[in-house]
Amino acid sequence: YRLPTEFEWEAELQSWNSNGSSGAYNSQLKLAGGGGGDDDGIIIDYSYSGMYWSSSVSNERSKYLYFNSDNAEMEAFPRALGLSVRCLKN
Repeated sequence: YRLPTEFEWEAELQSWNSNGSSGAYNSQLKLAGGGGGDDDGIIIDYSYSGMYWSSSVSNERSKYLYFNSDNAEMEAFPRALGLSVRCLKN
C-alpha cells in the first residue's frame, strides 16, 4: 500500500460532482472530514474539513488534499502535523 501522489488526488478531484465536502463524500471514495492535528497536537477543523496526505513533497513540506464546505484543492503542510491518509493498493 502507498499514499496517492498529488496528481492522483488531482484526478480524483476532477471526478467529483461538486467542489467541497459534499463532492468529497459523494465521490467513489466517500471521503469524510476529519480535520487534522496542528504542531501542538491539537485537532483542528474537524467539524467541516478534510485533509489527506499525498506522497508528493514541496521543499520541506508535503502536499495534501484539503476540502471544506465549498472548496477543495491541493496545499502543502509541514510533515510533522497529523493528517488523515487514504492508501492505494499497489
